[in-house]
Parts: sequence; structure tokens; C-alpha cells
Amino acid sequence: MPPQPVLDPLPGPAPDLVSFAALMGRHFPGARVLIVPAAPMAPAAFGLTPAEQVPLLGLASLLGTEAHFYRDRPPASDLPPGADIPGACALIPLAGGEGRPLGWFAILLPGSHDFTPWERQDLDSFTHQLECMLQSAPGSPGCYSQLFELTFNQSSVGMALSAPDGRWLRANQSLCRLLGYPESQLIERDWQSMTHGADLAAEVRLFEQLLAGERQSYRLEKRLLRSDGTPHWVQLSVTLCRGRGPRQTHLIAVFTDIDDRKQAEQQLRQLQSRLEQQVAERTQALSRALAERDREMAERAQAQARLIEEKNRFQNMLDNSSAAFIEVNEQGRLCGWNPAASTLFGWQAEAVLGRPLTALFDPDSPFCKLLLSQDPQPRRQEVDIRDRDARLVQAEVMAESSQHGGRPSRFAFIHDISARRSVAQQLKQSKSRLKAIADNMPALIAQINPQQRYLYANRAYQEWFGVSSEQLYTMSVEDLIGPKAYGVAAPHLARALAGEELAFDTPFDTLQGERMVHSHYVPNPEPGTGLYILATDISELTELQRRLEHEAAHDALTGLPNRRAFSLRLERELARTRQGSGHLALLFIDLDGFKQLNDNLGHDFGDRVLRYFAKRLQACVRPGDMVARLAGDEFTLLLPDLGDPHREVHQVCERLLADLATTRELAGQPLRLTCSIGAALCPPGREMTLDTLLNQADGAMYRAKAAGKGRYALA
Repeated sequence: MPPQPVLDPLPGPAPDLVSFAALMGRHFPGARVLIVPAAPMAPAAFGLTPAEQVPLLGLASLLGTEAHFYRDRPPASDLPPGADIPGACALIPLAGGEGRPLGWFAILLPGSHDFTPWERQDLDSFTHQLECMLQSAPGSPGCYSQLFELTFNQSSVGMALSAPDGRWLRANQSLCRLLGYPESQLIERDWQSMTHGADLAAEVRLFEQLLAGERQSYRLEKRLLRSDGTPHWVQLSVTLCRGRGPRQTHLIAVFTDIDDRKQAEQQLRQLQSRLEQQVAERTQALSRALAERDREMAERAQAQARLIEEKNRFQNMLDNSSAAFIEVNEQGRLCGWNPAASTLFGWQAEAVLGRPLTALFDPDSPFCKLLLSQDPQPRRQEVDIRDRDARLVQAEVMAESSQHGGRPSRFAFIHDISARRSVAQQLKQSKSRLKAIADNMPALIAQINPQQRYLYANRAYQEWFGVSSEQLYTMSVEDLIGPKAYGVAAPHLARALAGEELAFDTPFDTLQGERMVHSHYVPNPEPGTGLYILATDISELTELQRRLEHEAAHDALTGLPNRRAFSLRLERELARTRQGSGHLALLFIDLDGFKQLNDNLGHDFGDRVLRYFAKRLQACVRPGDMVARLAGDEFTLLLPDLGDPHREVHQVCERLLADLATTRELAGQPLRLTCSIGAALCPPGREMTLDTLLNQADGAMYRAKAAGKGRYALA
């Protein structure tokens, strides 16, 4: 097992140095820290064994008054013989007034690392804090405790100290608000009992590895159980600090609230799942409808092929006297009868020639009347004929008069059409069935030709647009859906007519109002013959998605943008400011005395006060400015594109304080509010991070509150 990290603190507990090391760990993940104050103070190491401290002590002898930054391991010439420092490191001197040396500190990072100008600026700020502590009270741990208490109590994230057995030792207000416990109740519990059962085993393994010295820290996302029993997602970072004795060994835990993000991710996943399921169902329904239509069309094509075959056979029969042929003379006696007639009716020619037609067939039948008619014009008629065995033959008769040697006669070509009638009946039934399926689909189903004119449309078109089938078949796609929707659909239509299957969403104006429609274009398998359209109404799904996105970015109580939406907007504005747009101002606002109002008059009244305060903030800013609620009674104003930033910020602050100074009645209670405002500016072209600007505004707000509340201060 590797040697355990050693902490050599100042006499007595030194939570300030622990806080300083934890701060380094948050800004530089994986960092290990060595602090060496001037005598008589003892050095403190975090994550470093005594053997690992030796090369740093040797390297510090070359330090002088300037900070040294090493991207990779320092050169061997700067180290004691045989010593090595793997990875990047920085050594920074500490000095008091008139350059009096106060010691130095070092930070080690794993692997190679370039210390950017902003990271060096942060290290300079941390160095200044440590110098102030050492200078104000050399050798006294009290000054360090003040730094630790300030960092611990004013942190915007939850922080806690815990014992190796899991008991809470301390918890700041941010963590207490997050979990819904006062600190007095929280320290009576341990973190194991407040961790969600599904997350406990994973953290216990990491915790045991930490205590065993197998790791210096760990980070994970888990659920904590609030006072009301509800789970709340946090991102947890835990660092082990070992002292000289077991009682000095403790753990530092930092909790970041990620519950809103987790809930939004879960809702978006559920919505995405529902959308995918809906699309899959609609696509499956379309596939079934298209498969049914293709099957019906295939059957019709097969029937048409059979009819063509029948027609060809009829032609061959006509050319080769294979068609049923009957001829009667002027006395109505049979004088013509070919083999096909024998086959059709069952009588051989020698048995029927010379006999009256009426001796074979019913005299009152349409067939006899047609063949014995004196009408000189050719006539075609479908009739039912009884053959020799009294079997009913469905026949098509083409009758015509002729003259043979001056003697009139009448002949007929007779075709058995029983099969054709059966096919026609089947086609009629198939077409009726397919039309019923399409008309009852909760979607628009249509076929258009290459000129984008309708060849077929189901009943939904009449319900959506109020046009009949007759009207629709005279219209183009643009005529029906209008220029606005057609402008979106036209490029997709062109691609689909070129053979590409695709889908897209667009709004349609219908009799029921505007609908958001998901359209699916399927090219006809035969090139150049048009395409099929399936369009489904997804208005409800679209509205649900929009509402969920709004809820994920807005505070449920006040309707203002929440921390997530505020952070995104601030990042955009900082990017614009870096590119040279106008000055950017951030106002951090804390409502004075809100906790007392909430405790004395109840949470419902407190909620009314927050909503009222939110409206007063909105009334005091310009269009385009952003008002957001971060948490509790903390609000922010974002003022972009300022021309005279100091004057305009003062005007906004004065206007807000004056507006709140007016006593108003709220829920039957006279109300006069005050607030403390901290303002921070970012000039054009300045490279500044979100956290830096927010910390500046937060610090200015606390200065205003310390000055007597109901005031504002500029960072």
C-alpha cells in the first residue's frame, strides 16, 4: 500500500488551510498542495508524503521573489541530486508589507499542464488572501479560522465537514437550505442515513478506498434525502484531510445542486421516448397502409394482366375462329357454329345446324332477342345464357347483321365473361376496403403527380381543410396548404419527386386553427409518377415539448428565468462583450429581512412577497434586460449594451430602491421592502468568466448589506 498523505498543520486545528487546499482542489482537479509559512509556523501538506515534499523544499531554495510555473517536471538542474517531481507544478512566494518574506506554497498537478493567464490571475488572488492572513496574525490560527469561516458560511454551494465514521461535524447554510434541515438537526445524523439507497453502495466503496489511502478524493453524482423524505440530486466532491492524530482527521464535502438539471434531463428523456414511440407507431401504421395499398395495387395489376391476356386470347380466337361464333339465317335457324361454340354450349355443330335458335335457347332470353333482332346496327350486350346442361354462362355478345349472297343473316361472337365479372367484383371490394382504411386513419393520406396535383386524398383532407374530393382533384399542393406552408414544403417536395424518401415538420392553417404537422413523403416506386403523402398532427406533442423546455428554464414561483437560463444568457452576453459590444453590468440583489417575514407571516405570504418583488424588479429595467431568480430571496439583473455604465447602473439601483421604499398593501398587510444590491461591470473586449463576474457582484452585495442594508455597492 502506498504511504499515507501527511498533514502537518499549525498548532491546534487549522481549518483555514484545509479550506485553502480544498479551494485549490476545486479550481485545479487532482491538485496536491504544500504550504510553508515563515517560522515559527509549521508547514502543512495536503496529498503529499514527507518523501514527496523533499524535492519541493529543494526547489524552493531557488525561488527568490518571483513565482515559478513548470508545464512539465522541473529540470534536474533545479532539483536536489536524485530528486524528481513528476507532472506540472507552481511555486509561489508569500510576502508581507515592505517585501517581508512570509513563506511560500506549491501546487502539484498530474501530467503536463499549461497555467493560463486566467489561472495565474486566480493563483495571484489566492496568494493575496493567504498573505493577508499570515501578515495580520503571524503564527495565529485565528486568522485562518476567519478565512475558513468566511468561505464556509458564504459559499453558494453546500459544504460540510464530517468525521471518518460518517457523522456530520459542520454544515453551512447552503447545505442546510438544500436539505431542509437546520444545522443543529443535521449534525445529529450521518451521511449514510441521508443517502438514497440506490446510491449508497457505490459511495461506500469510494469512501472506504479514501480512508484506506487508496485515493485522495472522490467525486460522484448522487441523491440525498431531504427533511421531507424527497430525494434531491447533488454533485458531491469529498477530500480527506489527515492530521497528526485520529481526532484531527476529517473530510471536506462540497455539494452542488444538480436536481433541476437531472429532472429536466429525465423529462426530456421521457418526452424523447414518447416522441420516438409516436413516430414509430405512426410510421408502422403508414407502412401497414402502404403495404396494404401496394398489395391491392398488385392484385389490380395482376387482374389487369389477366384481362389483357383474355383480350389477347379473344383476338387469337377471332383470327383463328376460336371464339364462340353463332350465325342464324332470316328464318332464325342456325347456319353457323364453330368449335368454340361447341365447347361453350356443349352441342356439336352437326347436332345444331339447321335447327331453330329457339330450340336450343330460351326464346324469351335476352340472348335470343339480341340475335334475332332486325336492328342493322352492331350491338354488344352481356347476357346470361343456359347451355345444354342448363348451366348459366355469363357471356358478352357482339351481334351484327350481314348479307351473304343477297340473303340476310345475323351473327354473333360470344365470350364467356364469368371470370372477368368475378375479378371486377373483387377489385371493387378491394378498392372499397382500402378507401375505408385510408378514410379512418387519423392522418392526411394523399397521392400527387409530378405536377404536384392531387390524384387521391382521404377523408381527413375534407375535415382539416373543408374541401370536397371533387374540389381537391382540381387543386395543387400550394393551392390547398397556402403559400406559407408551401414555402417550407416546396424543397422537400422537389427532393421526394426526385426519388428521396424524407420527413419534416411544418405548421398548417386548418379549419381547427394552426396545427403542427409531421409530413412524410414516399416516392412512387415507378419513377416520374409522383409520390405519396402521410401527414400527422403533432401539435400536442410540440406544445408539451415547448412547455417542458419553458419549465426547465424558469422559476415555478415567480415565472422568472431560473439559474440555468440566467447562466446561459450571461455566457452569451460575456461572449458578445469580449467581441466588443457595449458594457455589461450584473446586479446581485438580496431581499433584506425576508427570512423574518417568512417566519412571522408564513411561507404563503413569503411566496407572495417574492412574486411581488419579482414584478417590481421587472418594472424597473429596460426591455431586453434580464431579471432572474437564482434561489430563495436572491435575484439578479443583467444589463447589456450600456453606454455610460456607472450612471446607468446608479439609475437602476436608485429607481429600484425608491420603488421599494413606497409602503404598499399585500394580502392585507402593509409592506415596505428594502434590498441590498451588488453591481459588477465587464467592459468591452475584457476576458471575464461567469464565476468571476458573479463573485464580484456577490461580494459587492455583501458590502452593501454590511453597510446597513437598503443600499447598493459597485465592485
